[in-house]
Amino acid sequence: MARPVTVGRTSVAPCGKTIWGISMTTDTPLISIYMPTWNRQQLAIRAIKSVLRQDYRHWEMIIVDDCSSSYQQLQQFVEELNDPRVRYTHNARNTGACAVRNQAIMQAQGHYITGIDDDDEWTPNRLSVFLAHKHQLTTHAFLYANDYVCEGEVYSQPASLPLYPKSPYSRRLFYKRNIIGNQVFTWAWRF
Repeated sequence: MARPVTVGRTSVAPCGKTIWGISMTTDTPLISIYMPTWNRQQLAIRAIKSVLRQDYRHWEMIIVDDCSSSYQQLQQFVEELNDPRVRYTHNARNTGACAVRNQAIMQAQGHYITGIDDDDEWTPNRLSVFLAHKHQLTTHAFLYANDYVCEGEVYSQPASLPLYPKSPYSRRLFYKRNIIGNQVFTWAWRF
């Protein structure tokens, strides 16, 4: 089984293909970013803004709103961006976080894929750091970040927590305390 690897500070094959006017090469692969949301317009807008600030620009963002009762401000924000990389769907009925996440993933066109929750905020180099370590995906299932942003400050968690001192992998302990989270970076075909 492939192991996850942390890539330090953060948060189909398009070669020769043109997507939304962007020529995709092996040096600039398209990264799909999925974001489920439900009744958190302001937080979702903050999350979208953090994606827009990425120093790596070859991405698409798929936002699926799980039938929020209040969604007009978010929808208007996305429309006013007038950025074809950002797509928004408002579901007519509530299906739950997992179904909405899967709905967004099914629309992904990128070579790589990652997600952002609507209450998350990325550091501006998240995608470029992941891409700098993409070669590790040949021996690891996915990459993940070990830092977080709180009130504008970036904090890093230890690269490895002393949870498993006796063995490098324990399924029981992994299920008990998952230190990775659900927003990993990997090849899209793995989804």
